Amino acid sequence: MKAEIELINVLKYDSEKNGKGTRISYRMLGQQYLSKMKKLKGYQNLEVYYSGHDVFEEIPESFFGAKVIAEIVTDPNSTDPLRPRYTFKSLESNGITVNLM
Repeated sequence: MKAEIELINVLKYDSEKNGKGTRISYRMLGQQYLSKMKKLKGYQNLEVYYSGHDVFEEIPESFFGAKVIAEIVTDPNSTDPLRPRYTFKSLESNGITVNLM
C-alpha cells in the first residue's frame, strides 16, 4: 500500500532493554485524516520504529516538510497478533527513493 505522508522527525536512540533503534514520526496527508474529536483537533502524530541506526542515516533532510510517498507493509506483531504493525518499506520524494528494508 502507498500513502502520502509528511515526515515530522527521525530520532535515533539507545535503550538498555532493546538496544539501538530509530523512530520516524510522521502524519498522514489529506483532509480525510483530520481528527475532529472531543479532545483532539488536527492530525495525529504517528510513529514507526526500526532496529539500529541505519534508517536514521538513510533519510535525507529534504524529505522533511515535503510530500513523501511511503510504501507501507505490515509486519507480524508479537505482542498482539490480531493487530498488525505497519512499517515503511520505502520513502520517495522529489525523485529520490530511499529503501528502508
